[in-house]
Amino acid sequence: MFLARLRPSLIKGKYMNRYEEKVLVLDIDGTLTNSEKQITPATKAGIQEILKRGHKVILASGRPTPGMRRYEQELELEKYGGYLLSFNGGRIVECRSGEIVYQRLLSLSVLPSLYHFAKEHGCGLITYLGDQVISAFEPDEYVRLEARINGLPIRVVENFLEFVDFDINKCLLTAPPEVAPEYERQLRESYQGIASVYRSEAFFIEIMPENVDKATSLDHMLESLGMTRENAICCGDGFNDVSMIKYAGVGVAMGNAKPEVKEAADYVTGTNDEDGLVEVIEKFIPCVAIDIPEGAKQVLETLHEAGYEAYVVGGCVRDSILGREPQDWDVTTSARPEEVKALFRRTIDTGIQHGTVTVMIDREGYEVTTYRIDGKYEDSRHPSEVIFTPSLEEDLKRRDFTINAMAYNPKDGLVDLFSGLKDAEQGIIRCVGDPMARFGEDALRIMRAVRFSAQLGYDIEENTKRAISALAPKLHNVSAERIQTELVKLLKSGHPEYLRMAYETGITKIVLPEFDVCMETPQKHPHHCYNVGEHTLMAMTQVSDDKILRLTMLFHDIGKPKCLTLDEDGTTHFYGHPAVGEKMTEEILRRLKFDNDTIRMVCKLVKYHDYGNEEEPGFRAVRRAVNRIGEEAFPRIFEVWRGDVLAQSDYMREEKLARIRQWQKTYEKVMEERQCVSLKDLAVDGKDLIAMGLKPGPEIGACLQALLEEVLEEPQRNEREWLAERAKEWMSKS
Repeated sequence: MFLARLRPSLIKGKYMNRYEEKVLVLDIDGTLTNSEKQITPATKAGIQEILKRGHKVILASGRPTPGMRRYEQELELEKYGGYLLSFNGGRIVECRSGEIVYQRLLSLSVLPSLYHFAKEHGCGLITYLGDQVISAFEPDEYVRLEARINGLPIRVVENFLEFVDFDINKCLLTAPPEVAPEYERQLRESYQGIASVYRSEAFFIEIMPENVDKATSLDHMLESLGMTRENAICCGDGFNDVSMIKYAGVGVAMGNAKPEVKEAADYVTGTNDEDGLVEVIEKFIPCVAIDIPEGAKQVLETLHEAGYEAYVVGGCVRDSILGREPQDWDVTTSARPEEVKALFRRTIDTGIQHGTVTVMIDREGYEVTTYRIDGKYEDSRHPSEVIFTPSLEEDLKRRDFTINAMAYNPKDGLVDLFSGLKDAEQGIIRCVGDPMARFGEDALRIMRAVRFSAQLGYDIEENTKRAISALAPKLHNVSAERIQTELVKLLKSGHPEYLRMAYETGITKIVLPEFDVCMETPQKHPHHCYNVGEHTLMAMTQVSDDKILRLTMLFHDIGKPKCLTLDEDGTTHFYGHPAVGEKMTEEILRRLKFDNDTIRMVCKLVKYHDYGNEEEPGFRAVRRAVNRIGEEAFPRIFEVWRGDVLAQSDYMREEKLARIRQWQKTYEKVMEERQCVSLKDLAVDGKDLIAMGLKPGPEIGACLQALLEEVLEEPQRNEREWLAERAKEWMSKS
């Protein structure tokens, strides 16, 4: 999909500057799609990548425009921009606007003779109206094939000549392959100077406007874009692609094209399937061009001007290729730390013993690390020593995963020595070299593998996965703070359910053994269809990627295994599990060194995740619930309840969701009316009570609580005068 080293290409005497804007023109069947009529993930990723880099893509086909929509949608051309050249050049449509930017129409004067020719020889005859195939006769097998290819319905009209009074771009006559060449010859003679006639397939004869082909239309298209044929790379495999292949700056024939098509081409791919188009993109279009921020670019340029090698490296390269926003821009260089410091006005020795210097550019820090080889890892976390090396390859060898072992600079392009791009394309997390060695060096990489898998939606390569299982116990050597960081990143990812992989590989047995017990605890009850652990995984996917919410769903049922009881018929119950879970959650979060605010909020949500199941959500109930759960936590409780329900069975699901909606609606009304739900909302406070004569001390709190209870029952009582009278009564009784 991508090119590791970008350089100019000289094809049959045509020099193409790789850094100019290009137009990639693609026939659909056999070029854009593989032998199964599918766009492969590699092809899609390659096309979208070049679109993001500002190049143009035109899909060129004999199909009608509606028959091309599926591919337009799959490639997201409406989002990225692109064009549909349909009817072999009869019409060009701009994908974003849907505007027809160029069109040639077939003269309706040809229809009577064409109709009678088709009827006399028993041929099929069709044209197109919107998203329909209009057939003059009962469809034969070839007409049905054309409709099926384009995903369009067939409409047979009784009087074809009277019906077709609209603009048409082409007609298609179908005939058995053994007679089609002769029919093509006869029609070409009949319509010379009026229409173009040619066979696009052995059984398809196309009747087009005169002098219309893909090359002619493409020339108009490029002129409107302010581009020339030298910017065009045209790829095809059929006879109707020859005109554009000859026209283009570089004409490409796919691997299994006919000899006549290959003869017209400048370049022939090795295959007509998945790798063919990817091969073209790699060879002729600069797909890897990373937009480096000015500060990092200045660091690279300064090091280069001083005679050193330098590249941005690791996560920033990976994220740029994947279309993600890099968090940090790290630089690796052949310069030693002291040489780096001598080149820049302001530096910080952030890890100079390991070769790292932070260079400050306009208040932004860039970590610059010397190429190095790591010594022995004695604590499963840090090397006992580092050895500086002049070799970029040696530096990349020591990194954890192939997708993180890529380096880039604008001069050399992408350096990908361990097939990181291929693994990114295929969605694989793979260690650089021997996974046992990589995880043995740094046990935290074990959790990082699962975390990257969850963040990117990737699979973990089998040898890497086996090494994780074998070395998971080494996580005992990693600090709780680092475990916490990786766990939170996993939970906040697009795939929190990938925690299942941590269970399957033995990671949670070390860092979260309570979860393993959940994975082994059944739930045999009408309300549930998963065991406790699987329900937990599903529940995490049903809430937004907020740290508090994801942690809450991870722990909301953590107390169930300790509360398990069975009826005589085997039905499971977990009475009291919210309170047990609250206590366990606090213990686990403290063990993992979470901050107090997170612990407090998550524990509260776990405690009340089952609240309100049996209570009607009237105003009184909601006020008391907000008071009990807390004004800060309560807005989150609805998502917790909803996520819990959506991870259960379908039994009474709609009723449960309706109840949650009613709770939320009532809560919003309470907030809108600013009804009192806590002491801070009371119309009187402690100072008022002291002014009335109550002595400072516990009695003030008790009096305020008594007043709040009355206001929670009747919110209209939250008036200063009324509360003052009630306070006096309370004081007299006390």
